[in-house]
Amino acid sequence: MTAPAGIADRAWTRALEYAHTNAIEIADAQSFADSYAAMVEDRMNEIRYPDVADPTPEEFYYS
Repeated sequence: MTAPAGIADRAWTRALEYAHTNAIEIADAQSFADSYAAMVEDRMNEIRYPDVADPTPEEFYYS
């Protein structure tokens, strides 16, 4: 099962915007956005307790 397109698309857009604002640190914005969206999509079906939010693009970059 895959994540609803809207969630993955919004995650990809947020990551791309973050990558463009930090262009000095992130050389390949497209690749970073793809990786972040894939991580969000992978975590969609995980059972997590407590129900915590996905990491932000910044947290994902520094992890």
